[in-house]
Formats: sequence, C-alpha cells, structure tokens
Amino acid sequence: MKRRTRLFLLAVIVAMHLRASGMSAQASPSTADGVAAFRAGDYQRAAEILGPIADRPPLQADSTADLFMAQLYESGRGAALDRIRACALYSRASLSGYTQDSMRDPNTTKEPRERFYALVASFSLEEMERCELLANLGFQHGLDQRTFDLGAGHWVTVDLSGVIVSHDGKEQRHELNVETSPGVVFLSVEHTELSVSQPEPERRHFIEIATWMPELPLGQKWTLSWQLFEVVRTSWVEVRSARLTTFIGSEPPREVDLSEMVRLHVGAAGDAELVVMTGPDAATEHLEAESERRARVERAKARDDADRRVDWNAVRDIFRRPALRYADGDGCASIFLYGYSADRSEAISIHAEQELLQLSTMPQTFDLGTQRVGLEVTVHVYERPVRRWPFCTDVLLPTGPEERWRAIAGSVSIQLANGFRESGQVVLATVRINQAQFVRDDGIRVTQVLPITLTAVVGWVPG
Repeated sequence: MKRRTRLFLLAVIVAMHLRASGMSAQASPSTADGVAAFRAGDYQRAAEILGPIADRPPLQADSTADLFMAQLYESGRGAALDRIRACALYSRASLSGYTQDSMRDPNTTKEPRERFYALVASFSLEEMERCELLANLGFQHGLDQRTFDLGAGHWVTVDLSGVIVSHDGKEQRHELNVETSPGVVFLSVEHTELSVSQPEPERRHFIEIATWMPELPLGQKWTLSWQLFEVVRTSWVEVRSARLTTFIGSEPPREVDLSEMVRLHVGAAGDAELVVMTGPDAATEHLEAESERRARVERAKARDDADRRVDWNAVRDIFRRPALRYADGDGCASIFLYGYSADRSEAISIHAEQELLQLSTMPQTFDLGTQRVGLEVTVHVYERPVRRWPFCTDVLLPTGPEERWRAIAGSVSIQLANGFRESGQVVLATVRINQAQFVRDDGIRVTQVLPITLTAVVGWVPG
C-alpha cells in the first residue's frame, strides 16, 4: 500500500512524547489478569481479556497483551488459529517493548522478536505483506474485501492488500494507493457507475474510499479523507482526493452519509462531474475521461519535444514585425486564451468577458474595430525565447524586453463547448481570428494573412 505511514517511527515518536510528558505506558490490571489466566492454562479467559486490548490501535498498543495474545492466535488455544494476526502482534510487541521498556531492560524485546522470526520463516511474500499491514494499521481498520461487478467479464476486488481488476479474461493487480496511518478507520468502499455522453458515450466506473485519519494527541481528533479512483478496463486510475470534515472524540463515527459531502453525477454537458461540498477542498469539476487523459499526456510529451528544439540562447530583434503563427497554447480564467510561436519568442493573448459578451455554445463573431469593451486581443513580441509565460499566474515572471501589438481591426469568433455554467465550470473554448490588424505604440501596423485558431480549457472552479 503506497504512502502508508510506518508504525516503527511513529511508535518511537509517541513513546518519546509520553516519556517527556511524564506519562507511563504501564500494563493495566486487566492485562495482568489476562497474563495470569494464560499462565494458569485458562486460555479462553486469557483471550477474552487480552483480545480487546490487542485490538487497540497500534499507537495505543500494550506490548505485554500483544505478546501473549499472539501466542494464543499462533497456537489456536482460546482463539481461532490466525498466524497472520500472531505475526502482526509479535512484530508490534517487539517494537512496543523496545520503545516502552527496553531502555530499562533490553531483554523485553527478545521473546517477541524471536517468536516473530520463527513464525515468518515459513511465510510467503503475500503473508508477510499482510502481517506488515496489520502491524502498521491495526485490527480495527474496517476495510473488508469488496468485489464489484462492472459488467460482462469485468470486475474489481478491493481489500487491504491491494486491488485486482479483471477485464475480458485479463487480470491485473494494483497498489491500493490510499493514504493511511496507524489506527486508520476505513468507511465502506462505494462503487458509482455513470452513463455519460461526453466526450464520448460510455459507462464509467468510479470507486470511492473514505478513511478517518487519526491525529495527535492519539484518538482525540480525526480527519475524514476521501479518495476517488476510476476503473478503466484493467487499470486503476487515481482521480481525486479531498479532506471532507473533522471529528473530535476517542472514536470516529463508522456510519457517515458521504452523499452530503461529495456527489458524483452526470453534468449538464453529459460528462462526469464531481462536486465536493464540504471541507477545505470544496470544488466542482469535470472528471476527464481516459481519452482526455491520453490526449493530455500526448500533448505534454509533444510540448516537451518542442521545447527541446528551441534555441533558448537566441536573441532576436525586439522591433521586428510579428509572424502571427502559433504552434501551441493554453487557457484559464473566464475567458482567457493564449498561443505561442514554435520558437517561443512570440505570443498572442485573447481576453473575453463571458457575461458581458454573452458567450455561449453558439459561435459569436465580434468586430475588433468596434468591440472596445470586454474583448482584448494582444500580440507579445520578445527579444528572447520565453520558458514560462506570464499568463494565467499570479507570480511575476520575468520575460525580458517586450513589444506589444494590439488588435484594432478584423474579426474574432468565440465558441464555448456545451455545458458552460455560471456556477463555475471548466470548459473548452475555441477562438478564431481573421484578417486582424495590429498596431504598435509607435503606429507601425501589421495585418494578419493566415487564420489563427486557438482551443483551450478555460473557466474557473469555486473553492
């Protein structure tokens, strides 16, 4: 499980914190009673006493209870035979014994450590991984195995050890990729299917996993973290994560209505849309499809390849006339697009006020000679190639000497993809510029010959 926090370091930190605070980690009387029952041969009674103590979160572990309960699990006396649980408790006892007692008596870790190594000598790699997970997360994590049928020959199984996806007879195992820490509490794993029409008609399958994450001081504050994944054929795709709320108390609620905090649905554009309604990560956003993800990756690669062809040391005449040819671009805000030349020394920017110009899914054409409000088209000419454009950012980026040419004639057509809403939505915008005339501050003019077309994702997301 990727990014899981190791018990070992945290246990040491907590023990040091307890010691510094003058708090002792002595065994409780009930632990002593359980040990006495064990030594008297009353294994059933010993398990009844020690079992609940061993079930505590790892950072509240009692090394003595863990050691004796591990022996009961390993032998099957007083408790169901469970070598994995025994392994986890031996591992935990060897560490807890060290952090709590061994500074006074180094021999306290010897027995659990020896029993641990003797037990795992016959373990498979999978059994070792399960042992490690339980030692780190504890027995009350709440993540039971779930299997979801996604269609003919398509299913996914989720459990603590990972994810298995099967599609058309092919199986693939994945890391769960859920952030965890000792004492984490999983809520139920949920599956949501959305039948979308954009960017293409398909059924999309999403898996939601929510966890209560404990914070220090132990067991007093919890953060509800939520993660979203998509199953695409045999792939397990990490989509989004969010912090939804916090809880103060010794144990977080196991029953939580997530529908009041997050919502997955088909948006007005026919696409998959996520709404996070609570917490610091509240937002509304489009969930890109596999084809969009693939196009984004390919575009990023193409940009990297293009950047490698740029002569970053070139120096050009800052007073030259702009070529008005653009190889790539991007966008942001509502509505802002920009394009840039292949040599990265020239750019064009278009800023349009969506509400003022009443932009919609229908293409609208504006006369640059008469439309003076709500629409700006500017060409930027630089002396040197620009690595990072000063657009769509609050950071002041140095670009070196620059000459600006503003559009005073020609036409601009703007069209938004279906689904733009005032409540906040990223949207694909297309801008076409024809026969534009640009003027520099000194009065020099240049007229566009070839059409300019820019397409970019623009808009904003609340939160």
